[in-house]
Amino acid sequence: MNEELQREATDVFRDKFGRDPRWLASAPGRVNLIGEHTDYCGGHVLPMAVDRHVVVAADKSRNAPESRFWSTLDGEMAEFDVRKTSNWKLARWARYVAGPGAILGWEGLRVEPVEAVIVSDLPAGAGLSSSAALEVAAALAFEAASGASGKFDRPRLAQVCQKAEHKFAGVKCGIMDQYSVACAREGNALYLDCHNLFAQHVPLPAGLAVLVVDSKVPRKLADAEYNRRREDCEAAAHSLSTELGRRVHLAEVSHDELIRWGKPVLGEREFRRARHVVGEEHRTARAVEYLKRGELEAFGEQARESHRSLAEDFEVSCRELDILVRLACEIDGVFGARLTGAGFGGSAVVFCRTRDAGEIAGQLRDLYKVETGKDSMPMVTRPAGRARLEEFEG
Repeated sequence: MNEELQREATDVFRDKFGRDPRWLASAPGRVNLIGEHTDYCGGHVLPMAVDRHVVVAADKSRNAPESRFWSTLDGEMAEFDVRKTSNWKLARWARYVAGPGAILGWEGLRVEPVEAVIVSDLPAGAGLSSSAALEVAAALAFEAASGASGKFDRPRLAQVCQKAEHKFAGVKCGIMDQYSVACAREGNALYLDCHNLFAQHVPLPAGLAVLVVDSKVPRKLADAEYNRRREDCEAAAHSLSTELGRRVHLAEVSHDELIRWGKPVLGEREFRRARHVVGEEHRTARAVEYLKRGELEAFGEQARESHRSLAEDFEVSCRELDILVRLACEIDGVFGARLTGAGFGGSAVVFCRTRDAGEIAGQLRDLYKVETGKDSMPMVTRPAGRARLEEFEG
């Protein structure tokens, strides 16, 4: 757990609630290496947890039945009863902590109210899944306060948090973010089948560095646009299922099936959405094999193709992300780059030689500043471990 964040969370908890916290829950952000917008289509993804975190310092509430969460990021206190969701009048960030508590109750846990403080060194809106990290950390705190730590295994805890985001934040996300935050392994990426939740840990080669570069274009997660992409994919899957005579997830469709059956029946927009998903599924599988064999140039090429597809067929890039990817790929020592996360702003991920990472980060910062006027220092990340809960020791 990040010791500096731990100290900050403890100090703020003492200031707000007049005592020490009992638990510290820490959850990492995540960056998706490849496999974008395939998770809700029953496909595969390859995220890794990053060494930036959300920390929740918590104790049982002394103001039952109300839970109270103080956010250092927003300077606000959210108060709510997880059993009375119809009464909630909560800011958006607060729904990411209240929602998991409510869903845990619906899943059979007798949820006790908590008092908590949230601190983070994860940049919000940068596509590093600060929302999923907040959800998972809050869920761990509610479990602990209810005397049920570990009652929900990590895959199920991820599903609880996904349901909370659907129900209370209105974002129909796939399972990737919550699963990677809850289940990651240090030093590894996570090759996840989002249909059956089968996961394989894939060690990252020592010679590969992963840079995350915030475009400084807030995602705002264009929630309506994100949900619209999902609706396009669901419509395409329904039409293809009818033509193929069997129910299929979009990521299960082969390229030949898409061309033969999809072109005649799908509209132009739905066809391009489907073409991205089908292609991304194959790119992700190839990328995993290249990583295992240490073929980093070939891995990088899959990332470049992924970005092209996301920009042209899925239409979730923006001018600044396209500039970032182009500039990165022109630097010697870079294997490939792509937008990461939902898109509509946020971050790009850049793959380069480990020995050159610092120099490449500086070059990219300077080049991006010249072209866009925006300051963004690429962050060199390492694959972190999963979310953790610890008893506070004063």
